[in-house]
Formats: sequence, structure tokens, C-alpha cells
Amino acid sequence: MPKQLLPYRGTTLLVHCLEQAVQSEIKNILLVLGAYADDINKVIEHRKNLSVLINSGWKEGMASSIRLGLSNLLEKDTPPETVLFMTCDQPFVTSAHLNHLYDAHINSGVQVVASRYGNSAGIPALFSKEIFAELLCLEGDAGAKKIIQKEPSRVSYVDCESGEIDIDTPPDWEIFIKGANAH
Repeated sequence: MPKQLLPYRGTTLLVHCLEQAVQSEIKNILLVLGAYADDINKVIEHRKNLSVLINSGWKEGMASSIRLGLSNLLEKDTPPETVLFMTCDQPFVTSAHLNHLYDAHINSGVQVVASRYGNSAGIPALFSKEIFAELLCLEGDAGAKKIIQKEPSRVSYVDCESGEIDIDTPPDWEIFIKGANAH
């Protein structure tokens, strides 16, 4: 079963994350689907503010989805000044956190604003247009975290409570569900 369709809070992980994005100040939401795209697309509630792209090159790794999504946005009549990347496997990311990332960019003027959790930093993260060329050069499984770590001086951080909870494998899901049911 694709992790995007795992049940969470009366919906799925993916729909939950989409709801957080829609409730945030994000203006244009672009969902990039890869493996299981047909199955996932059937259960998505299409929203006014949501576009969907299918990444036929998903086997290359997450870099292909980043490149596809960003390239699509750059082809718009009004290309974005910033782009924010998130995934559906961090269930505790909230619309408020996404707004904090954007506010931190406005207030600091830095090129990258990353989420900080545990002893790490990563996505969700916001990138200004000065970073777009680097994002378009990512390959394979290299994601946005590679760029975040590259030059720490151009990065600002926003704490993301429980952001380290990341559902990547069936055992991750089992641990997460057991913890969620214990509360």
C-alpha cells in the first residue's frame, strides 16, 4: 500500500498534509505524484488551489519530483519568488508551521528557511528564487536537504515540533500508530 494512502485522522496521510497546505498562506499548491499515481489520484479530493503532476521518472528518486514540480512552476506566466517543499510522510507538520517558514523568510531575507527537528534540519523548507538553479540540478535520491546542508550561512531555521516523525517504512508506520493510539 502506498504510504500516501495510509489512514490518518479520518482521512489519509496525503489528504491530511494537503489540508495543512490549503489552510496555510500558500497560494499555489502543486502535488507531484510518482509510484501508484493512478491509485492516489483516485482518492484525492481535488481542490480549487491544487494542481497535480504525474512524475513518470519517479524511479530516479526524489530529485526528479523536485525538478518536475519546480520546472512546472517556472513555466507559469508569473513564476514564483519562493517555493516550499513538503512531503506527506511528516504527519505533525501544520499549516501554522508552513506559515512560520514563510514569515521567517520575509523577516530574515535569507535564501533558505528550513524546519529544524531533533538534531537535524530539512523539509518542509522554503527556497527563494536564487536557489532554483541548484534545485533543478539535483539528481537521484538527493533531495532539498542536500542544499540546506551545503551553505548553512544562507539558511534560517524554524523549529518544527515532532517534525522528526517521518513515515518511510512499514515499521515506521507501526511505531507511529502504536504511539498515536497510546495518547
